[in-house]
Amino acid sequence: MFIFLLLIPNVIVMTTRQIELFQRSLKIIAGIGTTSLFCLNVGPHLFPKQSVDLVHSLSPSSSRHVDPRYKNILKETCKLMDIDVNKVDLTHSKTLNTVSAGCLLFPNKAVVVLPRNALYTHPNHLIHAGIHFNNNKPVDWNSKTGDVLKETLILNDDEIKFLIGHELSHIKDMHFLAITAHGVGLFYMFYKLGTFGPRLLRKPLGLASHIGLTMAVWLLGAPVYYMSKRPLAHYMEFSADETSAKLGEYYCSGGISYTRKKLKLNRVLRATTEDGLETYSKLGNHKKMANMFSHPKRTERLKKLKEINVSLYGGLESQVL
Repeated sequence: MFIFLLLIPNVIVMTTRQIELFQRSLKIIAGIGTTSLFCLNVGPHLFPKQSVDLVHSLSPSSSRHVDPRYKNILKETCKLMDIDVNKVDLTHSKTLNTVSAGCLLFPNKAVVVLPRNALYTHPNHLIHAGIHFNNNKPVDWNSKTGDVLKETLILNDDEIKFLIGHELSHIKDMHFLAITAHGVGLFYMFYKLGTFGPRLLRKPLGLASHIGLTMAVWLLGAPVYYMSKRPLAHYMEFSADETSAKLGEYYCSGGISYTRKKLKLNRVLRATTEDGLETYSKLGNHKKMANMFSHPKRTERLKKLKEINVSLYGGLESQVL
């Protein structure tokens, strides 16, 4: 590819002045890019409530409908983690995912977002919740599938403990800063490499060759970014799991139970939804790239949680998923 770019005819050989203007333009583009990337990563944590209400929250007022038991679990977990509970809010997501936003050093409250199914504490709540599959097919709650959904969607207090501990770990350890530094750092590094490339050739280049070579170096940054961010994101998820599991035996057992439920739920969705075979593996892991990129396999997380349970709490190492 680089050889091809160098073979482009130098129809317009760039003068020193033109090279300076070109480099200045690249600098402006890089400045805009790094600033935008920084804002996209840090903004949601500067204004956690607004970002959560916009993207994740069931409704802007859903924090008022959090079960008092969950608020007590938040207080208990914050105490164990030496976090001021007044700096953290709790709300519900419109999806089955758990997320968090915010930083304890910022003026606005951090937010832990519990999955929507945490609202349901009894099978009757599920039955009257209007839940349906992604093809709008209603759930037959009297079927075997309905029984499995009741079993996997209703969460107990230990599972809520683990989820809150996991998200508080992300908040306390400021994992968003590592993600931000990684993205901005790589962006700037490949900007500099793109400007150095043409200089290293020590020969006059045509305009097309100069632009093409610079852009080629920049484009190489994309796969490097994705290949390096995945292990970083996975490390932070494992770290948050470990921190939560080490808060106490009930947190650890809750994490094991919750992960098993998610795997079982995904196996049911694999068998009952239109895109189930493309979305979930036979074991219940996500197959879609977006999820695999940001989170480790559930089976791997379950294995590590069981290892913690055995080493810290004397639990039995079960091979059952």
